[in-house]
Amino acid sequence: MRGRILLLLATMLLASSLYAQKTRVYGRVFDSQSAEALMRATVQLLKPDSTSMIGGAVTNNLGTFTIKNVAAGDYVVKISYIGYHNFFRSITVKDKQQELNVGTVMLLPNSIVLETAVVTAAVPQMEVKEDTLIFNADAFKVPEGSVLEELIRKLPGAEVSSDGTIKINGKTISKILVEGKEFFSTDKSMAMKNLPSEIVDKVKTYDKQSDMAEMTGIDDGEEETVIDLTIKKGMKQGWFGNIDLAGGTEDRFSEKVMLNRFTDDTQASLIGSYNNTNDQSFPGGGGRGMGGNGGETKSGMGGLNIALDRGDWEIGGNVRYSGSKSNSITKSASQNFVTTSTSYSNSFSQSISKRNNINGDFRIEWKPDTMTTFLFRPNFSVGNSSSRSTGETATFNYDPYSTDVEDPLNEMELIDDSIKVNYNGSGSKSNSDSYSLGGNLIMNRRLNNVGRNFSINIQGSYSDNENKSYSLSDVRYYQYGDSTELTYRYQTTPNYSANYTIGFNYTEPLIAKKLFLQLSYRFNHSKRHSDGKAYDMGDIEYLTDSIRASGAGYLPYGYKQYLDSDLSKYTDNWNDIHNIDVQLRLVTSYINMNVGVSIEPQHQKVKYQYQGLDTIASRNFSRISPTLNFRYRFTKQHVLRIRYRGSTQQPEITDMFNMTDNSDPLNIREGNPNLKPSFTQNINIDWNNYVTTTLQNFNARLNFSTTSNSISNRTEYNESTGGRTTRPENINGNWSLNGNFGFNTPVFTDNLYFNTSSSGSYQNQVAYLYQNEQTLKNKVKNLSLGERLSVNLRQTYWDVSLEGSLTYNNVRSQLVPTNNRDTYDFSYGVSGNMNLDNGLAASTNFSVSSRRGYSSADMNTNELIWNAQVSYRFLKNKVATISLQAYDILNQRSNISRMISATSRTDSETNAVNSYLMAHFIYRFNMFGSAQARREMRERRREANFY
Repeated sequence: MRGRILLLLATMLLASSLYAQKTRVYGRVFDSQSAEALMRATVQLLKPDSTSMIGGAVTNNLGTFTIKNVAAGDYVVKISYIGYHNFFRSITVKDKQQELNVGTVMLLPNSIVLETAVVTAAVPQMEVKEDTLIFNADAFKVPEGSVLEELIRKLPGAEVSSDGTIKINGKTISKILVEGKEFFSTDKSMAMKNLPSEIVDKVKTYDKQSDMAEMTGIDDGEEETVIDLTIKKGMKQGWFGNIDLAGGTEDRFSEKVMLNRFTDDTQASLIGSYNNTNDQSFPGGGGRGMGGNGGETKSGMGGLNIALDRGDWEIGGNVRYSGSKSNSITKSASQNFVTTSTSYSNSFSQSISKRNNINGDFRIEWKPDTMTTFLFRPNFSVGNSSSRSTGETATFNYDPYSTDVEDPLNEMELIDDSIKVNYNGSGSKSNSDSYSLGGNLIMNRRLNNVGRNFSINIQGSYSDNENKSYSLSDVRYYQYGDSTELTYRYQTTPNYSANYTIGFNYTEPLIAKKLFLQLSYRFNHSKRHSDGKAYDMGDIEYLTDSIRASGAGYLPYGYKQYLDSDLSKYTDNWNDIHNIDVQLRLVTSYINMNVGVSIEPQHQKVKYQYQGLDTIASRNFSRISPTLNFRYRFTKQHVLRIRYRGSTQQPEITDMFNMTDNSDPLNIREGNPNLKPSFTQNINIDWNNYVTTTLQNFNARLNFSTTSNSISNRTEYNESTGGRTTRPENINGNWSLNGNFGFNTPVFTDNLYFNTSSSGSYQNQVAYLYQNEQTLKNKVKNLSLGERLSVNLRQTYWDVSLEGSLTYNNVRSQLVPTNNRDTYDFSYGVSGNMNLDNGLAASTNFSVSSRRGYSSADMNTNELIWNAQVSYRFLKNKVATISLQAYDILNQRSNISRMISATSRTDSETNAVNSYLMAHFIYRFNMFGSAQARREMRERRREANFY
């Protein structure tokens, strides 16, 4: 018996030894021309004397493959990929060899030209590789000389708002990367407004993991959606750039310059621009919205972005400057639901502002070995701003437009005093200087290869700001004894904030590479200091009319004697937060899930001097935030994701002081010691499916949010003065539900694409109304439904697109039914582009935008917007371009917007840059490839041909 046991043990040891001696064969597969990784290439391990396959693998999205447990012997590695020549290489696996690197294989494209026919395949608009959505830039034609913004606007499911927010399939883009490297950090405008669209090969969008997740290899659920640009082949080696000079009617001008240096391990970009067109690129379709950017702005920006890869070291960062001067004129008319009888107000303001800012973000990553990573992200910012404004505001207890006036502010004398409540003429002037410094250091150590990690995170920042302002207010009351109140103030507000954070994170694999327990602790200390001084000089006898008209700005000798102690505000805030987080993570090939809870004990302390109150207050409380993140992969292209997060929000401690702030007689604010913390719950569901056989993409998003004990302002309206007294109060009943569905498919042929995007939202908004010393809770239900359709036909030299959109809004107010509305905003249009081999190109777009159902007749409008461009490329290699662009040829674009909430409805109109002509001269230059790079490419191709 003992002999049999010994024999069995010996056999097991021998088998174990033989198994351990088997070899891992690995390598990478790339395109020889673009140097891009080839995903899902087929790798076969064959016997050299037959076609028998010993093993095989498929490359991942990084182009890498691994074949495990290969016995010693001679083999042939065969790599195949559709559209490329097959690759063969002989290898020898030696006895007791642990691994064998086949190396980087550069596959050559297999291009077959038929003598009697040319077969041309249209570039598909999009494709999906695992969780990455890829748009082929050449499938979307844009006008000559367009920048990245116009290309992004063309992408199915993409939205670009006037404030620069980018959304793709409902997800907000936080960063733009170039070849996987950060490009000017979170400043998306540097890429959107300056990068020429013609250099872009592919636009990839995906959820990028956090720095911590990339270090540990464990998905922590902290992601941000990014755009990653792939540069066209031939532009990745050497220098390239362009100069764009433009001038137009209405004294419009635009100058842009860009210089880039790309190599295998270096990216450098120098960008500069200066214009007074509100950064408006050529409109690329009928879906641009109802107006241009508000105001008239002259702006300039410049920056240097660098990314270096030195093996163990990766260094990147940018320094950028931005400056602007804006002139903004805004007119608005509001209906306020603060009482069941409502009140009305009209306002006019003009503001001239200047802004200059220099900031920088840097990234330094060091990997001294395969198990250790250091990541340091320092940043800085220096800026100053100034503004000067004048304005008028009038309040009425009845709709002033019902008295047959077109402009209530300019026709006050025609309105009966019985419906006028107050009139306020105001002016202000301010100047601000600021700077900040900060940094974040992460140190991570993998303790084994199955997921055990330990990391330290240290952050710190300091910011300083000094603001000086003058303000003038002259109020007349019509229902309050026909009196006036003059206020002239000078205020200084120096303040600073400092904070630091230190955190520890430990991950323990419970089941190797599948189940993980993650424990983290973080401590944050912050301090905010503000010492505001207010000088009230409203009774100065020599305050002349000219000073009033200039919007204040006069400071008499010895002004400090007018210090108003009650209006001077001194504040010190200290905040200590302990964060304890426990997460359980399950990671499999199909499921990625984490569930956990975060507990945050906090201690707050404030020293406060204002309005006669001099106090020191403190409080202790805890916030609890449960989280759930679940992702299921039906296939690599078919993914469902569900996320839940609950969070507690404490009211500001200063809102809980039992005091009244009457520094503005028309807007008095009270504190409320009885405020409770609010609790918000969010549920997000994302679904995406890409059918590779039909090139169809389906995507859907659903979001639900609800808040208990949310903080709302209860407003008491004084019908005699038109003033409002607000007091924060807890309220329940706020919730919202919104979602969208997108579908993209070729129709009949790859040249014809159909896109649809459907959206809907429902908001249940609650707020307080006040009447006859009684507080009432008003409920406003807002249902919004939207649909957007587009059809795009692409041919070799031209393309044409049809677009249409419709948005329906249903508003129902419980206590003010007279404000119920059913409104429709719809637009439709056609756009086309033509590019000929001789260098001639033309593009145009027509769009009609309409509104219906608004209470004001001037809101129910039709606008026909027509833009056009013609251009010609010339000189050797067509490096120069001249173009003529015409914006809003019929001069019909308006700049009207509407905002509706539970307490008010506001219609606004601003000045803007709309209709003008612009002539451009563009020169492109390039010096691609170095002698060494060309030699290396030839050697790679010879090697590929040899095998």
